[in-house]
Amino acid sequence: MPARHYGQFLDASDPDQSAADDFRLAEAPPEILRGSFRLYYIPRDDSSYGGARYLLSVQTLADHMAFVVEPSEVDSKVAVYVNGALYASTESITFDAGQELELLFDGPAGEITVTGATTGDGTSEGGTIWNVAGIGLRLGGNVVGTEVARGDVSLPYAVPGAQLPDPAVFDPTEFDFSNPANSGLLSLI
Repeated sequence: MPARHYGQFLDASDPDQSAADDFRLAEAPPEILRGSFRLYYIPRDDSSYGGARYLLSVQTLADHMAFVVEPSEVDSKVAVYVNGALYASTESITFDAGQELELLFDGPAGEITVTGATTGDGTSEGGTIWNVAGIGLRLGGNVVGTEVARGDVSLPYAVPGAQLPDPAVFDPTEFDFSNPANSGLLSLI
């Protein structure tokens, strides 16, 4: 398996906050806006954490699109919101802090697939297809707020069979780091 690029996204309550990354792009790749892509997530907290964890968000012309891990009735679930409306959501999943989750977001099918959870692996059903115009992207946080992923999030990767010249949706050198001291924190794992 090829090495993955990860960034670390923490909130003010985390003692390592000074080492947190903030990755932003002026324009979101089409694979995120209306295609399919894969993210890997290593949470700092287990699935019982009570807040939303923003893995990736895109500013749209109306509001924003967000790919989040959020509380469910039991533990957590993975969801996609577009301009405040729920477009896709998994069933409840459980996972431990430090456990790597593989998340496949399929815009043309309106589906999310989770792999690597303790319970709840599988593909969501009955979601809404997403196809939006985006004007800015934030990896590991809410593009229109302060919420973050509270863990490590990989760069988005193309789904096998996608028509891309490179296995990554975009190159890590495209990121504008908001904190120059953190420019070396994107690491290969």
